[in-house]
Amino acid sequence: MVNVSFSIPQMDNIPPGAPELYLWFAYFWGDLHTLSSPVNISVLTPPLADSRSINQYSSPDSARGIAVPSQVGTLQINLDDEIPNLDGGTLRVGMAGVVIALFEKHDTPDDAISAGYDAFGPALHQQIDAFLNANGLQSPTDQQIRDMVKGVADAVTSAVSSKLSIWDKLFGTQDKNVGRTIVLMAGDTLQVGEGTGVPNITPDPPSAYNQCSFPGGNMLVLEPQVDPCAEQAAAVQAAITALQSLINQLHNLQMQLQHADHLERQAIQLDINDIQKNQLPPAQAAVIQAQKELQFCRWTHRTPVLSGGFT
Repeated sequence: MVNVSFSIPQMDNIPPGAPELYLWFAYFWGDLHTLSSPVNISVLTPPLADSRSINQYSSPDSARGIAVPSQVGTLQINLDDEIPNLDGGTLRVGMAGVVIALFEKHDTPDDAISAGYDAFGPALHQQIDAFLNANGLQSPTDQQIRDMVKGVADAVTSAVSSKLSIWDKLFGTQDKNVGRTIVLMAGDTLQVGEGTGVPNITPDPPSAYNQCSFPGGNMLVLEPQVDPCAEQAAAVQAAITALQSLINQLHNLQMQLQHADHLERQAIQLDINDIQKNQLPPAQAAVIQAQKELQFCRWTHRTPVLSGGFT
């Protein structure tokens, strides 16, 4: 298990003369419990009373920046991403990340933009699930990212449009998504001590918004503060160790059998048969049972820890 921590306190370097801008956040994550087929990752869009509230006019200390409140920019998630191997190693099955979308505010009514925000998380969830089910746990190409972004944008636009009057559609200038940034860590990169910053905004279409940066923003992989499943994890390791010991014994006996005389071969063969028929099956079953108990424990202790008291 690892703890993934996000901290994104601000966006800076808004170009001079830019209209009012605002940000949307969507965090996503999955581990060995949700990345099996079919994939069903988790997506969180922080609840906001006003979906345009994270803007530079709510950040009086920085005329060219947007302060991100801690209840939006801070998140911690426990991921159960390790599958023990018989050789003592681990296979890492996990992913986590955040999508930050940048918008220009224009004339879209509040209820319409709220509908778009409500559609944002589910649309991202659908796009990521579809990608992982089709491609497995791998990083998307630039074109695949553009395709997923378009799928999310189409769903948000449709939700907004459903709330617009004919007058709004004919004469209003609607809010516009002008860029995004994405942070993603998956697989072997999700190891304690690893981390990454938050890239600048990727504008769409190309514009001066590419200078918008996230100083101090990071995603870090940490040790869980407390492992609630330490007992179950130790039981898995003990069961694997016992099974490996039997496998080693069997291998040694098979080597001895090749060089033993007739009388010795009979005794060695009896020992081999005993291990194969009487000892290996319960040892293998013990590993499977211990892994099931560990997975159940991990599942029940994987609720994200949100700053600001969100649940």
